[in-house]
Amino acid sequence: MKNRFLVVCLAVWMGAFSGLFAEEGWRVVKNSTPLSYTAEFLLQREGESLGKVVRSGLFTPRYHYDLLDAEGNHLARGVTRAFSLGMLAAWGTEIDLYDANGQIGWISGTIWTTSRAKFAFYDAMGELIAHANLHDDSCDFLLVSEQNKANILAEFSGKTHGDTCIWEMKPMSDSLEVDPRLLQVFGGFVADFQKSFVRPPRTFHHYHYQYNNRR
Repeated sequence: MKNRFLVVCLAVWMGAFSGLFAEEGWRVVKNSTPLSYTAEFLLQREGESLGKVVRSGLFTPRYHYDLLDAEGNHLARGVTRAFSLGMLAAWGTEIDLYDANGQIGWISGTIWTTSRAKFAFYDAMGELIAHANLHDDSCDFLLVSEQNKANILAEFSGKTHGDTCIWEMKPMSDSLEVDPRLLQVFGGFVADFQKSFVRPPRTFHHYHYQYNNRR
């Protein structure tokens, strides 16, 4: 009887914990050959396909990031702005996002920041709603609310294995505040340019001195 009571309590506790965040996490998986004009970024949740982001463009002024659902329906398109700082460095990229009804928002790399990279998220009305700040030492972004900078909305964690890389989005708040289509296109973009956001390993120099004994 006692063991049954403990099992029931544990199940209730785990159910409450799993429902702590209304939003659900997902991952972006890239597996493409280098220097490809197109690349696919698979969106997954616990092995289930949510769709994908397809990038088209290579060394061109504009890149297109098309968001498709699991059935292949087109949900949104992200278009990088031509002749922006993004042509020189990934952290300066600006992406306008559209659906069939018009612009739904945009993402803008920030110049003035103490972070290694910082991206601002705007809604369709042009209101700044959140920032994604790159960790100083790792390939992780924290999505922070503009209204309450102490409110961490989500964490993007990235890792790379040669030509394959994985980004995971973990919700940290009841509401992400950002249109999920912006976040998924952003996930495809950072996976596309992941090596631009990875800090190179530190190099340690060892100096050897030779002492000559003179008599």
